[in-house]
Amino acid sequence: MPGMPLILRVPSPESRVPAFSIDATHRPTYNYAPFSAPDFHCIFRGSHHNNSSNYVWSFTLANIKSAKKRARQAVKRNARNSSARSALRTAVKKVVNAIAAKDKAGAEAAYKAAEPVLDRSASRNLIHKNKASRHKARLSAHIKALA
Repeated sequence: MPGMPLILRVPSPESRVPAFSIDATHRPTYNYAPFSAPDFHCIFRGSHHNNSSNYVWSFTLANIKSAKKRARQAVKRNARNSSARSALRTAVKKVVNAIAAKDKAGAEAAYKAAEPVLDRSASRNLIHKNKASRHKARLSAHIKALA
């Protein structure tokens, strides 16, 4: 099928599967590695606890230079977004934990630190602006209710 990577399965010597068969049950794996060394890579499949040695060779989906570049950019963007999303969750969690501990001063300090993180995430389209507003409104309402 055009556009799909060719996946070859190299079975362990004990298994009775033909030497090079296309593994239709395995989802396609794409080589989004940030380096351009080989156009294929090997992934270990199977349990590490027994001696099964099934390897899947996956060839790069992209053949066009611009598509390879897009794949590299996607890896970088994914790492950046994951890090920012984690920082956002941590900032909100600090406020929630302070509210749960009934610590109004700590909750207000944590909220002051979390508010710009929420706004920044919304402006960078990491989360929707309404979600940022909803978080801020609910957290501030909980802080006011602490009294």
